[in-house]
Amino acid sequence: MPDVEPITARNSAGYEAPIGLTADPVVFTLSGDRLSVLLARRLEAPQRGSFALPGGFVGAEETPAQTAERKLREKTGVGSVHLEQLRTYAEPGRDPRGWLPSVAYLALVRPEALPEQGGPAGREAGWFPVDDLPDLALDHETIVDDGLWRLRARVAEKTWFLRVAGALLPEQFT
Repeated sequence: MPDVEPITARNSAGYEAPIGLTADPVVFTLSGDRLSVLLARRLEAPQRGSFALPGGFVGAEETPAQTAERKLREKTGVGSVHLEQLRTYAEPGRDPRGWLPSVAYLALVRPEALPEQGGPAGREAGWFPVDDLPDLALDHETIVDDGLWRLRARVAEKTWFLRVAGALLPEQFT
């Protein structure tokens, strides 16, 4: 039995419509010598207790990018990051609550951007190596995979690498 009841919505023309909009930041870092992604434990249904990207519902007075940054700060303590829109995920069955599209964003930060206590209590926010992820909630594994694909493509672009990815490196590196 699912831990939430599905919600449905219709627009003024009578067509089924999304029940809301979410934003999901996919935040990568180099932790030691491993590429890692920032995850936080879900405290809400569905899939309460699972690890997920630190996203959430878009507020009525904000853009999806503003929501991604707000949720990142609320769920992990990481803030003020450069977000690049990754993709929109709008498969009607992606969320058991109902048709709930999500706009995903890609970000790179230094590992020390995550507070030592790992964000708010109970979230257990932390860096997880991309080659050893726990089971993720909803379709977040797909979003992380797409983020990795985009990251690899962007790193191949010299200008982007120097401007964005190069900022992750210490002053001296091998």
